[in-house]
Amino acid sequence: MASTPVPVPYEDREAFILGDSFDQELVRRGWQLQQVRRPYTDPLVLRQPWLRCPNGSQYSERALYRCLLATSARHALRRLLERLPCLYGDLLAASPGELPNDRLLQMLIDQELLLREGAAVKAGPALERLYDLGHTLEWLVAEWLRLYCVGHYERLVPVRHGVSLASPAIPGDLDVLAFPDEGPVLIECKSRSKAIEEDHFVRFVARARLLRPFAAIFLVDIENPLPKQRLSQYAHALQRLGSAPPHGSGGFYFTAERIYLVNTSLSFAQRLHEVLEDARRRQPSSARAQG
Repeated sequence: MASTPVPVPYEDREAFILGDSFDQELVRRGWQLQQVRRPYTDPLVLRQPWLRCPNGSQYSERALYRCLLATSARHALRRLLERLPCLYGDLLAASPGELPNDRLLQMLIDQELLLREGAAVKAGPALERLYDLGHTLEWLVAEWLRLYCVGHYERLVPVRHGVSLASPAIPGDLDVLAFPDEGPVLIECKSRSKAIEEDHFVRFVARARLLRPFAAIFLVDIENPLPKQRLSQYAHALQRLGSAPPHGSGGFYFTAERIYLVNTSLSFAQRLHEVLEDARRRQPSSARAQG
């Protein structure tokens, strides 16, 4: 007898999360929300559909989330999106690290994110509507902050991705905005280093100057050290806005204003942990006393 498929209860989880203090935190600072993406039902975020899959396979409700915390898994999935549709044999014959490993590939098939049709494999409906993993990266960062902070504050920290503010008027949206006890955390997420221009850094630094967060983080989702071109652009953007050049090396750069440029050489979770710890050390004692 075939088992009945069981979906992941995202709607129930979202109803609970929407009762947090995110809106109150905005009001407390005099900020007015224009638009925000849904925490758990954003259609542009790649999500795990099933606890018990239609083919009978079973997964924990955070299996795909935990998998995509690894930088290598996100990179492999991006390369897979670029190749679909293709022959299933080509995926199996790919060199190690080039495409999803056997475990992730099987999960994607079990979850019907990938569909096999004879010798071919194509994107399922949930994967097909994604043109990249940009929103997925934003959601992963937001969800990690929501869960990570429980160990520090014994509560879920209010956080959203894709936040647009009507006041203060800021062009575009804030990829991730969180409110831990120390103050707002602003994160810009970039999936591809090649697509970054100097104006991206200028806008990011200007937003940090305007919103004055506890920490402002420009996160570039690459494993390698940040290219010299990016560092030069970042330094020039700071100079254009009257700030001192950044300090640091490899994949972790910072300013006295707690503005950070980091890569994801091991995982974004480790980088964000390093940033938050560094920002706490740099926070003025008067601000810590108020917190």
